Amino acid sequence: MTTLSGIITPSNVVTATSTETLTNKTLTSPTLTTPALGTPASGVATNLTGLPLTTGVTGTLPVANGGTGLTTTPANGALDIGNGTGFTRATLTQGSGVTITNGAGTITIAATGSGTVTSASVVSANGFAGTVATATTTPAITLTTSITGVLKGNATAISAAVAGTDYVTPTGTETLTNKTIQAGTFTNGYTEEVFTGNSSTAITLDLANGTVQIITLTGNCVYTFPTPVAGKSFTLVHLQDATGSRTVTWPSTVDWPSATAPTLTATASRGDKFVFTAISGTSWLGSVAGQNYTV
Repeated sequence: MTTLSGIITPSNVVTATSTETLTNKTLTSPTLTTPALGTPASGVATNLTGLPLTTGVTGTLPVANGGTGLTTTPANGALDIGNGTGFTRATLTQGSGVTITNGAGTITIAATGSGTVTSASVVSANGFAGTVATATTTPAITLTTSITGVLKGNATAISAAVAGTDYVTPTGTETLTNKTIQAGTFTNGYTEEVFTGNSSTAITLDLANGTVQIITLTGNCVYTFPTPVAGKSFTLVHLQDATGSRTVTWPSTVDWPSATAPTLTATASRGDKFVFTAISGTSWLGSVAGQNYTV
């Protein structure tokens, strides 16, 4: 080749295999074979393939539809998903519960059914410093099985959900069983349960039937009393029937004053009143409250 002096020189000619630096050149639809791009000043990655990117990415990646982006700003390096419209939140349904790992700790939301999640249903572990909002309204109460005891709280919802025999109301009429009342004040008096029966020749008194026992003596009667319990007492009124002169045999657990049992009224259709009080688990202290009543 003939050299054109001043026009073509080795320093400004591009050859097929040599290494040269091109400046301010525009390449249209080139095919690059195993290139090392280095660090470009700028670029548009519209049609790149071979994703995802696994290393070497810093800063914020935009999320479509106006999201605030993905970032690795948390101290533990976890991925932070911005609150944008391009991110769809999942709906958590009742099941075995949901566990959310929060870097240094774990939040476990138990499967407590539908309704508002409160702080009572969140278990904080390993120093989780978050807070959970408390429900501001009382949910409706639906009970599918009977309950016992005294319910407190939303009386309207409770009364609509359970039968009247399963709970205690401030003004209703209910029967309480095996309850201990401490320092109670009874207004408008109180009424003891009364049992009425005939003695025949033997009768066993049961205080479960009443603490006032009214017995008509229809034969010479042998009494059997309940086992003494310290603090218990009862009243016994026994009446002679139309025949009269019926006798009684008292239990050995009765302790009379001076160890002497009282003489009974023998007149037909008349009655005597006795009071028995236990101060230990061994005996009843008997006393005569009145005799020869016309009843």
